[in-house]
Amino acid sequence: MTRELLRHSVGGLGHIQMIIRIGYPLPGAGPLKATPRRSVDDILRFE
Repeated sequence: MTRELLRHSVGGLGHIQMIIRIGYPLPGAGPLKATPRRSVDDILRFE
């Protein structure tokens, strides 16, 4: 689920800060893909 889909599901309010995956993979499942990270420049501004 993307941030935009999650934001839409809560009525378009606020900014999604974190999505947490809870649970265990199925037995024999391969490793999960790494979650893409945003650069610090995208989220932090100095004025």
